[in-house]
Amino acid sequence: MSILFSNSVISVRQNRMLTPDRIRRMIAANTQEDAAKILFECGYDDQILTDKPEQTDLIVSTELQRAVSEFGKLCPDAALVYCVRARFVYHNVAAIYNHQQVENSQGRTREREATLMESVYDISMGDMTPQKIRHNISKRIYGVFPDPLSTALTRLDTIESPAPQVVEVEINRALYTDIFQHLKLVKNNVIKQYYMAELDILNMRNFAKARLGGTKPHGLYVEGGKIGEGALMSLFEKNLSGFRTAVIGFGYEQVAASLVESIEASDLTVFENLSGAFLVKIANYDSDDLFKVNMIFAWFMQKLEELRIVKIILIGKKFNKTKDALRDELKGVI
Repeated sequence: MSILFSNSVISVRQNRMLTPDRIRRMIAANTQEDAAKILFECGYDDQILTDKPEQTDLIVSTELQRAVSEFGKLCPDAALVYCVRARFVYHNVAAIYNHQQVENSQGRTREREATLMESVYDISMGDMTPQKIRHNISKRIYGVFPDPLSTALTRLDTIESPAPQVVEVEINRALYTDIFQHLKLVKNNVIKQYYMAELDILNMRNFAKARLGGTKPHGLYVEGGKIGEGALMSLFEKNLSGFRTAVIGFGYEQVAASLVESIEASDLTVFENLSGAFLVKIANYDSDDLFKVNMIFAWFMQKLEELRIVKIILIGKKFNKTKDALRDELKGVI
């Protein structure tokens, strides 16, 4: 399949995405069902929106799986497809490993099984299906996984009852090692810049959460980004001006300012929204070139941000949040 054909398909998909006007209409809707109906215009699954408009997770997961599948079919770059799918598969590994730790110590229950199934994406990569991942983790057969992941799981096994956050950081460390190895084959500077920024924002978020939670950030740093651990430690040590100075020149000034504002308010909402918009902006560089993979990559990353917004609105409607409260949650988005 040619990239020209793929991008022509994506240009049609982009016209059906969640626009600021559609976001405002979803917020203004009186019920969760009315908000979900607006997603008909965006091409979401008709049957689910008609029969189960209250099931936010099903709406979001179904659309995500469709987008991942479409990306895999339309993108001609196998290494880039790997990078896109890897985030979901590695997420599954972390969820299953954490579940296994609980199961080993407390036994299996229907409630835990249900929780696991809700937290795992029905997305695979080669033989790394959720079922195979669970089997291999339960048997500690790690050699079948990519080397960075195998190393991370082996390291986690040396820790007695690792906390879920420790597992998540180790798996993320493996994920970005794997992604950056595959990006060598992609040879696209915009996409490399995107993943570098995504990693830097992940580190900012983790250190900010540690500060707000009053926990030490030992072992939180994931290597590979532009921002060093020292700059992030200044964030944790309440040297906010020092942190803003440390990131000058990396292009993160606005994101850093929003993070400082969010920390001072003890609420990361503004940071989450502005950092999401920032990543989408990076993904959109060169996305108007019909002869590059940038257009399809930008569409997919926009879709991820769209699904984050959809989930915020539908869950807000489910719990009867006011329209003003939802606007506050989406400050920086609309």
